Amino acid sequence: MERITRLETLQAKRAFEQFANEHGVTIHHYHCDNGIFADTQFRAACKAAGQTISFCGVNAHHQNGVAEKRIRDLRDSARSMLLLARHNWPGAITAHLWGFALHYASVIRRNTVREGEKRSPVQKFAGIEDIPVLSDFHTFGCPT
Repeated sequence: MERITRLETLQAKRAFEQFANEHGVTIHHYHCDNGIFADTQFRAACKAAGQTISFCGVNAHHQNGVAEKRIRDLRDSARSMLLLARHNWPGAITAHLWGFALHYASVIRRNTVREGEKRSPVQKFAGIEDIPVLSDFHTFGCPT
């Protein structure tokens, strides 16, 4: 399992907050697990930005159920896409494409409207009305 360093975590925090700020969203609070987010540097970065931080209990993933459900949904979607692609193009598709499948599952999830909703997650987060061009989405792994 690959670990992310403290520096990379802080860089990711800054990049996320910059993205959020570009869309008029201000991050006020983080709810994290105890891992690298409990590090003094991460806490200091939150304090310097005027943000608060809270932590899940040990092995209490249910305390961050929304994020855990999203992770599970993305994982399941990526697995399904990879299996279908492998079935259709066995000579070209391997498990090494897992990262690409996971990324594409995320792209699809954030750009499509869920049942009972009127806007996609990106539209809600960024406060935009742009509609994604559905013809830009293709079957994962499909030769073009």
